[in-house]
Amino acid sequence: MKEIICDTNIYYYIGDSKISVQVFPDSILNSTILNILELATSRNLIDKFDFTRKAIQAAIKTGPMNPDSPFVHLAKLKDPVFI
Repeated sequence: MKEIICDTNIYYYIGDSKISVQVFPDSILNSTILNILELATSRNLIDKFDFTRKAIQAAIKTGPMNPDSPFVHLAKLKDPVFI
């Protein structure tokens, strides 16, 4: 299985049923701390609460969250012992 680090908009689309996780066969969708931060601080929480809540649920349900920043994650791909 391949891992896909998703842009936050993917979770909005999945939560709104505009796309299905079936579009990504044999893949694990990974969210990052930046996705969660973006969703948690979005103006959409005020203006479009249900829309944003569904996106947050999609980010949680579709795969694991990588707690590293994207830069640390890339460094670890290059050097697995990178701290």
